[in-house]
Amino acid sequence: MVVTRTRLGFGLLVAVVLSCEDPLCACSDPLPPVAAVELSADSLFFSKVGASQTISVTARDSTGSALPYAAEWTPSDTTIAFSFTTDGQTATVVSVRPGVTALMAHVGTATGSAIVVVDTLP
Repeated sequence: MVVTRTRLGFGLLVAVVLSCEDPLCACSDPLPPVAAVELSADSLFFSKVGASQTISVTARDSTGSALPYAAEWTPSDTTIAFSFTTDGQTATVVSVRPGVTALMAHVGTATGSAIVVVDTLP
């Protein structure tokens, strides 16, 4: 920790500079960019309207290591299925009506997707 005091006019300016090696500093190395987004399933199948399933996301860097990023979840057609998340890592997908749509998980500029099928025919 470096403490610097400088007299400016009538006041005293005190600056404290912390280095990342300082235990008082909460600095950390920045996370690497996301190279890929993996979903826990390639597809979700629903046999009735109003049913729900969960799906999770893992963001990976260029070496394949998992990164602790949250995703923004978006279905391509919310009249077939919609999703919501409370933590960004897992989405709950709810079927709305029969049809096929895609569910995308966006992390930075990378995107992963799964097909969502709602088929209520016997």
